[in-house]
Amino acid sequence: MSREAPSRNRWEGPWQDPDQPLDLYDVAAWFAQNPTSCVADLRARKVIRAYEYPHRPWYDQCRFEEMVKRQHVLWWKDLRREVRRRVGGRLASLFTYYLGGYVLVREHDQAKADPKRAGRVTPEWRRAKRMMKAMEIGSGPTVRLPKAEHLRTRLITLMEDALVHTGSGWKREFCGRDICVRGH
Repeated sequence: MSREAPSRNRWEGPWQDPDQPLDLYDVAAWFAQNPTSCVADLRARKVIRAYEYPHRPWYDQCRFEEMVKRQHVLWWKDLRREVRRRVGGRLASLFTYYLGGYVLVREHDQAKADPKRAGRVTPEWRRAKRMMKAMEIGSGPTVRLPKAEHLRTRLITLMEDALVHTGSGWKREFCGRDICVRGH
């Protein structure tokens, strides 16, 4: 399947064929549409694990020496280690896939941003968007889908639900509110 003709803001793509290999763009597009099913797929998880993001924001100034010692560790493994320190083993991998997928989509989204003019896209992106529209190809993965919930909000909800279902005793502290009110 090609990356053409999104139907109702849903991409039809290679992830629908289990024999088709996935690349970063495919996984970013799928994750932006449906993080749960994307993370459930072994091919997509492999791509997310292999993605190397240059920054490790979980290390602050106090932990700079630790970051220098761990710079040879893959980004995903280091993030999972950090998440495991706070969440525990059962949810650490799931949350790490969610965070890794979000970073992947956000990186694609930021490639459009004009660094000289805040809130604007680059002229190259505008030209590419016009060309893709003329060819009837969708605009690709984004964290802000039109008429849809922001990807970050969706991921927070998924993580909160996972915490509720595990019966975590510190879910109120983690989320900053009593999430049992949501009907769980």
